[in-house]
Amino acid sequence: MPALAVLVPGITRLVGLADPNNQEYCADMPLTSKLSIDVTLGGSIDTRHYTLDEHRHRFAVWAAGRAYSRGGSGGGYTVQVARTMLEAAGMRNICSVKDLPAVEKIDLFIDVLIQKVMAAAPPTYITSKKGDDGVKKSAELPFICTYGRAQKLVNIYLKSKLICASADHDDPRLAKLHPPLDSELLKELNRLARKADASQDQCSFKALWKKARARGTSWTAFDKAAYDAYIAAIKARQGWQPLWAVEEHWKDES
Repeated sequence: MPALAVLVPGITRLVGLADPNNQEYCADMPLTSKLSIDVTLGGSIDTRHYTLDEHRHRFAVWAAGRAYSRGGSGGGYTVQVARTMLEAAGMRNICSVKDLPAVEKIDLFIDVLIQKVMAAAPPTYITSKKGDDGVKKSAELPFICTYGRAQKLVNIYLKSKLICASADHDDPRLAKLHPPLDSELLKELNRLARKADASQDQCSFKALWKKARARGTSWTAFDKAAYDAYIAAIKARQGWQPLWAVEEHWKDES
């Protein structure tokens, strides 16, 4: 029987084309995403396929889910949990730049999304490890989603789905979306702050960066005040340039 290999992040299915009921890979898709596809060998079938918006959503979830788990082992920070939190926050509905608010409301928009992600976090997660007797034992531990981890989820998602995939690169709203804060970016910006010259813009960045670091240096532990302080410093450095462009200084040394 002809078959189609369906590949999406974290999911692989071999779908029998002659069997329209064998579509479990997209069982949770909205009805509006149903498409009719013509297949050379299998003929015309009615299947629940996924749209480009869904394709981007799944990739953005995967990218964000992989990114927010860095900075520490364990913790239950899986891609599946990330998906649950992001979708509960309504991130799936942000499909294009048109879904963003006015420029002056972008900061509040991002904060609301971060707060919604935190509110959707599960209270606990299950882990297991071998005891002294060599037997695996399960334990239920608190799941901790700080403002710092939630901002990584939100900002990586928006970066993947809008900034990197958008054709509206000149839209001023894209320029105001926040860069995801992590140790690689913070390390390089800290180096630049120490070397900042005496020009007005650089001096402002240096002063604001110092204030931000006084609130904490580990992105996984950031609260809203610390996050806002770092974003303010980045805005001072970028000036008229898009905030996402500060990631030219991001260096992955892992």
